[in-house]
Amino acid sequence: MVYLIGHAHFDVAKDTERPFIIYTEDTKSEVLGTSFDINTKIAGETEIIVTSGKVAFSEKDGSDNQVTLEVNDRAVLNADKQIALNKVDAARLTAWKDNRLVFDKQTLSEVIAILEPWYATEIKVERSELLTVDFKISLENPSLQLVMEELSFLGKFKYTLDENKVIIY
Repeated sequence: MVYLIGHAHFDVAKDTERPFIIYTEDTKSEVLGTSFDINTKIAGETEIIVTSGKVAFSEKDGSDNQVTLEVNDRAVLNADKQIALNKVDAARLTAWKDNRLVFDKQTLSEVIAILEPWYATEIKVERSELLTVDFKISLENPSLQLVMEELSFLGKFKYTLDENKVIIY
């Protein structure tokens, strides 16, 4: 059994006699050999993304509110204790574990939500119209400066980078 607060990726070997169980504040995930990602850092939500195998995902209290996820399935338990299930590109969404940033038609607003915790930085956008610009980019082991150079070129904006703060204008 594991108790998780935060964001983690698990690669679990199959052992039918000893199931691997992960508890978060609100959820329970039971695994019998799979790879998956759990994120509790989303305000009031817990997200799970399966990259291989199957995972049973439910509320922590053991209610009947449970789904079984397979490869490329994403489930989110929201603050109202409802589980939403959808198909995703799991490899792209879990690229962080290999120190890769992959954005595929994500808005600058969505990109910023990923970059701020990744680099422990604050990003401020002075031109609100830039927040809806889409980006498609993949970078391995990128520095914040490299990411900002690439984004500014693609998004046609300028930026300043000082210590732990980025200003986009």
